[in-house]
Amino acid sequence: KAKKILIYKFDFVHMEWSTVPLQAEFVIEEKEFAAGGFRKAFKATSITEGFNKGTWVVKSYLETAVQLIKDTGQTTEEHTRKSVQMQYLARNFASQLKEAIAKDKLDEYGESFEYKSVYMGKAEDGELLTVEEFIPGDFVKFINNNGTVCEEDTMLCKKAEAFSHFTYEKSQGKVMVLDIQGSGYTLYDPEIASADLQSEDGGYQFCTGNLAGNAIESFFEVHQCNSYCKLLKLKLRPS
Repeated sequence: KAKKILIYKFDFVHMEWSTVPLQAEFVIEEKEFAAGGFRKAFKATSITEGFNKGTWVVKSYLETAVQLIKDTGQTTEEHTRKSVQMQYLARNFASQLKEAIAKDKLDEYGESFEYKSVYMGKAEDGELLTVEEFIPGDFVKFINNNGTVCEEDTMLCKKAEAFSHFTYEKSQGKVMVLDIQGSGYTLYDPEIASADLQSEDGGYQFCTGNLAGNAIESFFEVHQCNSYCKLLKLKLRPS
C-alpha cells in the first residue's frame, strides 16, 4: 500500500525551508532493515512523478526517542528540522574539503567523503519522518558521536579523522562533525558537537546527540594527526 508523505526541502544556501511541500507517494517495506537508538529505517520506493523514482530510506522515531526530544524542550518537528539542517551543514563541510583538495592540487589525497540529499517528511497522520537517498553497501562507523574513533588503521578511518579535524578548524573551533558513518565514501546520519551546548538565545544547539565540548575533547585526546591531516595543513589543536 502506498503512503503519502509531504516532502519539505531545505535550501542551505539561503537557509530557508520550502513553504509549499511536494506530496509524494512511497511504497514502504513493512519491516525495518536497520534500527538505532533513535530511529528505525525502512526501504521505500518512490512512485511519484517529479520526485526521483527509485529506492529511498524513510526513517521514523522510536517512542523512547520522542520522549527524549520532549525532555530537551523541543518538539519532534523542531528536532527533525535540525536533523535535516545538520546533514546539510555536514554536506557543506564535505564540499569545502573537496574544494580545498582541488584548489591546492592535493592529488595524493584521493577521494573524499560526501553526503546525499535528505528531506523532512510529514505523513498524513502528522508523524514526522526523514526521507533520504538509499545508500547500498556495507555500513561502517568510523567515529562515534562521543568523539571516540575506530581502532582500525585503514585509509577510510584516517580520512574520517581528518574530516572531523577539518570541520573543527573550518568552523574556528565552534563545531565538529562526528558520528562519521556510512558506506564507502558516502556518509549519512552525522551528529554535530558544538563547543557550547546552548545558543545565545538559550536554545539547544543541533540535536540530542550533541555531546558538545566533551565529545570534542574526547576526539582530540585520541586523535593523532595522520598523513591526510598533514596534506590539509591542519593545525594541532591549540591548548
